Amino acid sequence: MKVSTTGEWVRLVVTCAKKGQHVEVSIRNGSTFDLPLPLEEADLEELFGRLHGHLVKWFDDQSETYEHGDYGGRSIGFDLVHSPDGAGEDAP
Repeated sequence: MKVSTTGEWVRLVVTCAKKGQHVEVSIRNGSTFDLPLPLEEADLEELFGRLHGHLVKWFDDQSETYEHGDYGGRSIGFDLVHSPDGAGEDAP
């Protein structure tokens, strides 16, 4: 998944397996859950919600890591600024 216009990418590995009347979905380094077959729109909303939640948690974890000085052996020159939810989106 491309996350910027300059070429940064995030790799999200998802494994799916049909098991009887459901699909087992596993997110690498994340959760495993079942979706019933046949899939309904609400099931897809659950899937996308779980994928979104996994990515948000990953970004939060990475931000915390960088904020506390672990740069994975790389030097970076920026500070992370946290703002309340929604701040800046509709701010005057």
